[in-house]
Amino acid sequence: MTQSDDLETPPSHYRQAHIAPLTSLKEGSREGAWMSMVMVPDQDWRADGLCSSTDPDLWFAVGALEHKQAKLICKQCPVRRECLAYAMDAPIDHGIWGGMTERERRRYRRKAPGGDWRLIFGG
Repeated sequence: MTQSDDLETPPSHYRQAHIAPLTSLKEGSREGAWMSMVMVPDQDWRADGLCSSTDPDLWFAVGALEHKQAKLICKQCPVRRECLAYAMDAPIDHGIWGGMTERERRRYRRKAPGGDWRLIFGG
């Protein structure tokens, strides 16, 4: 895969969003036409996360007991993969995301061959 291919194929958790013009377009063009498209993270998966129905403090606690409790919930979560991908790509360096602490995520980012953490997880 070439560098240009990487730019053309966004991660699966991204979607296209259109940016509307801030000023009117020149005469002869369509009013409200889209000026450009950008890729933004698709975060619709968050509503399906088991964490959305629990105390938010659990995910950002500093204790080992709280980490274990949060990880047990993550193991059963239907959007664990999307959650981890979001935290690894962002990167988010706080809280439990996708069943991993910030320290665990940093370790995998460092170990990743060529900086692509997905290779470690087989995908």
